[in-house]
Amino acid sequence: MLRLQFRPIYGVFAALYFTQGAVLAYITNFQKPYLKSQGVSLGAIGWLTSALLLPFILKIFLGAWSDRVSLFGRGHRRPYMLLGLSLAALSFACLTQLQPDENFSNFAITIFIACLGIAAFDTCADAWAIEVTQSDESAPIQSSMMAGRAAGLILLSWLFGQMADNFTFAPVFTTLAGLCAAAWLLVYFKVQEPNSPPTPASLSDQFRPLTTYFTTDRFFFVAYAILYSIFSFGLDGLITLHWTESLGLSGEGIGYYGSLRGVGAVLGALSAGWWAWRWGRGRTARASLLILGGAGLSLLVIESPSSAPYMGLVWGAAWSFQETCYVILAMLMADRRTPATSFAMLMVFSNLGTSIGEAIASQLAQTHGYPAIIAANAVSAWILSAFLPWISRRPSLSESFSDQIAERKAS
Repeated sequence: MLRLQFRPIYGVFAALYFTQGAVLAYITNFQKPYLKSQGVSLGAIGWLTSALLLPFILKIFLGAWSDRVSLFGRGHRRPYMLLGLSLAALSFACLTQLQPDENFSNFAITIFIACLGIAAFDTCADAWAIEVTQSDESAPIQSSMMAGRAAGLILLSWLFGQMADNFTFAPVFTTLAGLCAAAWLLVYFKVQEPNSPPTPASLSDQFRPLTTYFTTDRFFFVAYAILYSIFSFGLDGLITLHWTESLGLSGEGIGYYGSLRGVGAVLGALSAGWWAWRWGRGRTARASLLILGGAGLSLLVIESPSSAPYMGLVWGAAWSFQETCYVILAMLMADRRTPATSFAMLMVFSNLGTSIGEAIASQLAQTHGYPAIIAANAVSAWILSAFLPWISRRPSLSESFSDQIAERKAS
């Protein structure tokens, strides 16, 4: 029986993605309540949240540039990661001096630049992962990334919760700037360029694979990426806003919820990698939608602020299980000749769905109520699972990693 073995590089990825978890802790759990407390309208909050996803939708162009251009002659991955983290650190430092109620435009532009820097870092980190690992390592490498991100979510959600109740949000942005600087140092000392740089290709060659995602079974993968993101992130973005307005959940309560959500996310990420390794990627992805829908409906039973934070464990595990399943599939389907471009292409579809979900969920909740929209997203995830049997029938996706490695060793 083949065993899943830990490699030191997995720890490097977990540490790098810890910073992304910290940024996610603020944007997912605190930004909407913070802006609303400052008198920013729900329409503006929804617009900004959707706009912040634009850099991640445009990762395909960041990836194409990274694949083709060695920045300052220093490489295709490491310099871009350093530049992105520098942008993020400086932007978060500037946010300590901006008040959204006094100058919302400057606040929005600055945090947009911070997200652009994180997107550039994320794009090249993903490409680096593909280049320095084997294809059958996609489950453990993505589990490490997701677990590291979740760990950042755990610790920083609790810390930000304390800051939100006792101080202004300036210390939150100071902390994010410091973490981006720490990640910069980790990249500088630990990340090395791959021995074989990307093969130069014309722009048409780089983007030609995009057309294949609109034919036959690949079209269903595109539909899956967009739809699961609408339901998953649309629901996720409503939780703290709903509990803040309906239950009076405090900033400290949001922090505890975020921390437990992070614990659940670590468990979900590691579980998804293990099940994909043993059970097959397609079947695990399909099961993840059923789990997501069930967890979403369970949120509706919460009736008091004292019990709300504990649901973070359930929701975090389900959300992370689903998200990890998708990135495992995306990493497998990426073209290793232009990894930044191809993987970013696949993430564009997911980020597009996220942007749609974030943009419309808050608006629909104001019209139809939070419980109705939460239930609609949860049930939609169940319905989507019924349209994914094609994944299980694809040998490259349904086959378990352990079987794949055994076949490779036998040959």
